[in-house]
Amino acid sequence: MDNDRVKRRKVESESDNGRTQLTAITALPDEENTGSVHLKDLIGSPHLEAMWQFNFMIDLAFVLDNIHKNAMSNIKCRFVMGDFSGEKIAAFRAQAKSLPIADNIEVGRAKLSNLFATHHTKMMVLFFNEDKGERSAQVVIHTANMIHHDWDNMTQGVWKSQKVKEKRKTNTEGSTSTFETDLVAYLSEYQLDTTSKLIKFLQRFDWSSETARVVGSVPGTHKDKKWGLTRVADLLDEHKEDHKSDYEGSESDTIVLQSSSIGSLGVTDKWITPQLVGALDGRSPRDRDGHGLPASQIVWPTVENVRRSFDGYDLGMSIHFKNESDTHRKQYAYMKERMNVWKADNKHRTRAMPHIKTYTRFTRAGKLRWVLLTSANISKYAWGSVSAAKEAKFSIPSWELGVLLFPQAVGKAVFDLKDSVIPYDWPLTNYSAKDEPWTKNADHLEKDTNGFPWVVTLDGKKKLMRSHEAL
Repeated sequence: MDNDRVKRRKVESESDNGRTQLTAITALPDEENTGSVHLKDLIGSPHLEAMWQFNFMIDLAFVLDNIHKNAMSNIKCRFVMGDFSGEKIAAFRAQAKSLPIADNIEVGRAKLSNLFATHHTKMMVLFFNEDKGERSAQVVIHTANMIHHDWDNMTQGVWKSQKVKEKRKTNTEGSTSTFETDLVAYLSEYQLDTTSKLIKFLQRFDWSSETARVVGSVPGTHKDKKWGLTRVADLLDEHKEDHKSDYEGSESDTIVLQSSSIGSLGVTDKWITPQLVGALDGRSPRDRDGHGLPASQIVWPTVENVRRSFDGYDLGMSIHFKNESDTHRKQYAYMKERMNVWKADNKHRTRAMPHIKTYTRFTRAGKLRWVLLTSANISKYAWGSVSAAKEAKFSIPSWELGVLLFPQAVGKAVFDLKDSVIPYDWPLTNYSAKDEPWTKNADHLEKDTNGFPWVVTLDGKKKLMRSHEAL
């Protein structure tokens, strides 16, 4: 038995108690990966008979390499991706047709409204047929693209539902939980054959034990339906109302935003505080005033964080923030005072750069009032935005999905940080005067962990390089 398989099985045995987990880091020793999860732990069962994979990037060969050999010949594989031009989907389908299991693969194309919108949702829906013929289902909502890079040395988060069994024959009609209702509502928005089939499969199973709340973003201009900012605002407003006593002293709380991409948000703070932080305080994004909100902070890797990471500057390729133009510098000016370095010593991930996206609310004592694990970055495209016009239209360009977790669902008033999927340390560490936010679009000449600089400009041309020849 090879060392990788020994390591995986050891980690898997440690992680069975966790509903939210961080993915295992290849560069870490076993003891620092305790409680983590590998992709094979999720889709490597010999009893897996069907899976739906929703994602932004999917390497088909990588996914199939993580399927158990005993499941490979009969497994039904369904993929949902977004592609405005259709070229990537066509290439993916061509790749699938060349495989021995081509007849078992289907690909659905999520509709996108423009070239810059994405299908960014990251979800697996898995169906198992156990030894005694008992069938079970599991939903996995996570933050990783289905590519090797994302499951190697980057910090990622995973939420797993329980493996649920089929409904009793006497109770086959209707939803068994809010979770089921919400997930079916989200899937219905795709209007694809493959998602319609998935809904029918999901509705065969009993989701009554599941308490997580689904937070989705669906492209479009929305008036009545609640997606993105309006969805999370509604859920958090309801939570505050239902648990007023648990929110005593909440005026001294801090809402923390952490993602792997920060979009173009404008030269003045008209979105991040009044709309995003406002929604995370349970306020409608249409309020737009931003007054009386809790303090907010942002966790974002510095250049030094990335330089010293396990894979050096290469890990910065998946972390997106522009700080080169005058417009972007003005945006950074109003964000700078709440920027905090990536520091995750307690969970051994300071050198594993974050692709995870989390939003949470800290009490003064460092406890968590709720946790949101999601594919949605800090961007208008992910969460949606309210227009400045009088009619205040709320629109979302991209697809996203996350789960909002409340401690009351497990009999607690707050979560402990150490038991949550939140990876970074508390208290936070503010940027020092010399710290700069990581951007992959600028030169970084100090050599990284691997002994290379990061050079993007050469003879007036943009060119990504990581070799000594760049200097």
